[in-house]
Amino acid sequence: MADTNSVFTVPLSTERFQSVLEREYPDYSLFDWPSEMRGYRESPEHFVGDFLFGDFNFDGVLDFSVMLSRGLSEDELAEIPERYREDVRRLGLTVVCNGTNDVSSTTEFSCTTLTDEELGGNIKWLDLTDLSIWRDDLEEQSEAYNNPDCPSQLRSPTGEKFLSLVQPVGHCDAYFYPIDNEGYGRCEYCAD
Repeated sequence: MADTNSVFTVPLSTERFQSVLEREYPDYSLFDWPSEMRGYRESPEHFVGDFLFGDFNFDGVLDFSVMLSRGLSEDELAEIPERYREDVRRLGLTVVCNGTNDVSSTTEFSCTTLTDEELGGNIKWLDLTDLSIWRDDLEEQSEAYNNPDCPSQLRSPTGEKFLSLVQPVGHCDAYFYPIDNEGYGRCEYCAD
């Protein structure tokens, strides 16, 4: 298998990817991470702004993932307890867009959500993570999200980096692996 998560040597322009997002998620905008938070990324070479690029489904075609957000509607805001309304003004959503090659060899993208909408926005960040360094800890990992494949998928071959959502302060990190029907399975690893 080729090193599908190596750094891309061609400079990437995000304009084309932004147009994909505008078409697929017209009510959302790109979540703009504060610059001080970008320093926590384990794979900064795979980011252009807040777009994470890689080959997340290991098919040799460029994919991208982003965190999106949108403002709350009046009805949604009315459902939030009044004492939180000043602080909670947005919903967050994480998506991945897999590149596909059509017969003309131009890359198109098929997008899917990785998370449900999250009230208040995003408190995690996207990254690529090599799970092989935690192999011993993962031997004890139990199933998550009623997904019996989690332990075996988390113990995948050394060197493959997985699309991940990392939480600050050591809560539960989520890892996404490709499944046959072009979606993603989700596993979580929780700190003690």
